[in-house]
Amino acid sequence: MMRLNLYNRGRMHGANAILQEMESMAVRPLPSLRSIARILTRIGFT
Repeated sequence: MMRLNLYNRGRMHGANAILQEMESMAVRPLPSLRSIARILTRIGFT
């Protein structure tokens, strides 16, 4: 959902952008950048 939200706002929507967005929302614990990238790959979003 976060990726779609970033995409719809015309912003970058890769793993790094998702991680930065999660940090700004104070999500804890944060997943690693690699974990986010693996999830995106697994669901076919790369």
